[in-house]
Amino acid sequence: MINKTWLLLALFLLPRAELHAQQADGDGPPSRLEGLWDNLIHMQVTITLDRSTPYFPGETATVTVTLTNPTSAPLEIPDPRAPGVSAFGVSKQGGPGTRDKSEWSLCEPFDLLPPDVPSTVVPPGKSLTLVFHPEDKLVMPWELHGEMPTGPGTYRLYYVLADETQPLEFQVGAPVLEASAIVPLQEFETYQEEGMARPRTLQYAATIVAVQLAGEHVLLAAQNDAPTTYAVETEEDGTLTTRETHGGAPWVRLRTVPSVVTSLKGTADATGLITLEYTTADGGGGKIYLDKSRHPL
Repeated sequence: MINKTWLLLALFLLPRAELHAQQADGDGPPSRLEGLWDNLIHMQVTITLDRSTPYFPGETATVTVTLTNPTSAPLEIPDPRAPGVSAFGVSKQGGPGTRDKSEWSLCEPFDLLPPDVPSTVVPPGKSLTLVFHPEDKLVMPWELHGEMPTGPGTYRLYYVLADETQPLEFQVGAPVLEASAIVPLQEFETYQEEGMARPRTLQYAATIVAVQLAGEHVLLAAQNDAPTTYAVETEEDGTLTTRETHGGAPWVRLRTVPSVVTSLKGTADATGLITLEYTTADGGGGKIYLDKSRHPL
C-alpha cells in the first residue's frame, strides 16, 4: 500500500529536485535560486494555530509561522513575506482520494519560484515570525481564505516554503446546535423580476448560533450578511411573516459560556452594530456587542 504522507512530501520536493538536477548538469556555478533553496534546507519551520481545541466548521483562524536559523551563519532565503513566495495547503484524514480512514488526502504541490524571487537574510540564531490573519490574502491557496474547512474531521495544515516543513494537525468538530438568531440589519435590496406584479424588497440579516462543541458551549456569528426571505412582507393582519436565511462561513467565535444556551436574540442599529442577549440553563446570561465585522467590542 502506498504511504500517502510520503507521496505528499515527494510531490512538494519534486519541483525543487528537478531544479537542482538541471542546475547540476550545467558547467557554471550554482545559481542564486539554487543557493536560496540550499539555505532553506537548514531552516527550522514551525506552524501554530490560535486554538488547540476543535474549530467550528468554517470558523476563522489565525496562523503563526516561525522560521528559525539554527546555524552559526546568516542564511539568505526566499522572502516568505513577498506575494506568491509561500502558500498553505490542507489535507484531510480519510478525505477524497484515500482508500481508508487512516490515509491522508493529497494537496497540490507548490509552483516553482522564478529566479528573481525576493530574498531576505535571517541572522544566526534568529527567527522570522509571520502571522496570517483571516483577512490576509497571503494565506492563499489555503482553500477558504483563512477559514477552517466546513466539514468535521482531522486535518493537516502545510506551510509550503521550506522542503522539510512539518505539517500541523488540527481538528474541526461536529457541533450540536443549542440556539440560533437571525438579526435583521437596516440594509435592504429591492428588485422586480419579469412577471412580478410589484417590486419585492429583501432585508439583510446576521446569523448567530449557540452550539455545543467539544464539551464547550460557544456563541458564534457569521461574518457574511444573508438576505432574509419575506423580510418586509406582511400577512393580511399586518404581522411579519417568518424569517428565513442562509448564513455560513466565515464564522467568528464570540464567547464561551458555562452552560447550555436556552435563548438568543439580537438587534442591530442603523450603523450595523449588533447587541446580542442570551440566557443559559444555569440561570445566567449576558450581552455581547458586535462591530460591523461581527467581532466583539
